[in-house]
Amino acid sequence: DNSNDLWIYLKTLVAGGAQKIYIDLGQVSYIDSSGIGVLINTAKLIRKHRGDIVMSNVSDEIKSIFKVIKLEDFIRICNTEVDAMKSFRFVQ
Repeated sequence: DNSNDLWIYLKTLVAGGAQKIYIDLGQVSYIDSSGIGVLINTAKLIRKHRGDIVMSNVSDEIKSIFKVIKLEDFIRICNTEVDAMKSFRFVQ
């Protein structure tokens, strides 16, 4: 239900100069195609601006969805917030 609001928010962050976006999915128990689309579009947009997006705390149920569509090949999924923050050290 919130995918459009999330897309506007993330687009605004990138337009404002953000180069590193971290998304904690620890409280997310369901994601649909529009939510996945927002994640993919955000990754594309931020990479055009030489940035990156990383996610962590993804539930097993959502990981199984991401695995089917091979999202983890496109967006880095880390086990913890610490691992996610470390992955940003290569983004300049």
